[in-house]
Amino acid sequence: MTVKCIDKEFDLTVGKEYKVSMLESQGDIYRIVDDSGKENGYSAESFAVVKKGDELMVRCVKSPNIDLIVGKVYEVLSVDTDPAGRKSLRVIDESGEDYLYGSTFFEVVK
Repeated sequence: MTVKCIDKEFDLTVGKEYKVSMLESQGDIYRIVDDSGKENGYSAESFAVVKKGDELMVRCVKSPNIDLIVGKVYEVLSVDTDPAGRKSLRVIDESGEDYLYGSTFFEVVK
């Protein structure tokens, strides 16, 4: 998701667009790489959503627990790779929090 800063936050420029790498606290906090080059959490109230079409979307094809629904489409917040090369996808599941799940639980939709 791409957002535009609309309220002065430390190390962010008002009017500049930033890519959100992760959502925290049920979407109240955006993880963003700021102007100093560090990733920090910022209040979602300081931003306006500019673009939502750049997300990777996946469909759950099997579920490891009750927090993923088979057949439901989820937005991928980030893709992580462990030292062995296995990919994990960070999605906001049914608990309302973002978690990492193995990529084998999903198929790419978009």
